[in-house]
Amino acid sequence: MSEGTEVFHTNVRERWNAGDAAVRGAMEEWASYAAQGRDALLGGDGAALGKLIDANFDLRASIYTISKGNLEMIQTARAVGATSNFSGSGGAVTGTFEDDRMFAKLEESYAPLGIKVIRPKVNP
Repeated sequence: MSEGTEVFHTNVRERWNAGDAAVRGAMEEWASYAAQGRDALLGGDGAALGKLIDANFDLRASIYTISKGNLEMIQTARAVGATSNFSGSGGAVTGTFEDDRMFAKLEESYAPLGIKVIRPKVNP
């Protein structure tokens, strides 16, 4: 479901250059999310990080056109209670989940879509 960055970002640069308030406001908000995300990671606050992941996508969807397939991936994760956002220009999503039960539900929900779920191992 990925699409080239030149497709996804078609007119955002032009909108920025034209002073589009929505685009400029989104960029400022994303900078704030980055700072808050760093604090959440360093503080071990997974709930705050999850809210930022979802907020990041919601803001993205407010200024970009999201394809049906990519939106379905986001909605599928959120329907089981996981957080979800794009990684790049679509075709894959990243997010957080609460426990093994939720991870199994993600796998079950994505399977009919032909989507595999991977669980990275993170070493502290």
